[in-house]
Amino acid sequence: NQKQKHAFHIIANHTSLPKQKQLLMYLGSMGGTGKSRVVSTVMTFFREKEEDARFKVVAPTGSATALLGENTYHS
Repeated sequence: NQKQKHAFHIIANHTSLPKQKQLLMYLGSMGGTGKSRVVSTVMTFFREKEEDARFKVVAPTGSATALLGENTYHS
């Protein structure tokens, strides 16, 4: 999916910038459109670079967090 690739490339390219500012990015759409897949790919990208402390994933519902093993906004 082109939109998924684009979202990943925004994040991956941002990490290669020297002294980059914090990237705040909203990834939203209807259920079943691949949001969790994009986030999972980003998580893998950072873990492979041993830089997984550089990002935090949160979601508004337990279903998304259960898929990713992360936290809801309020936890």
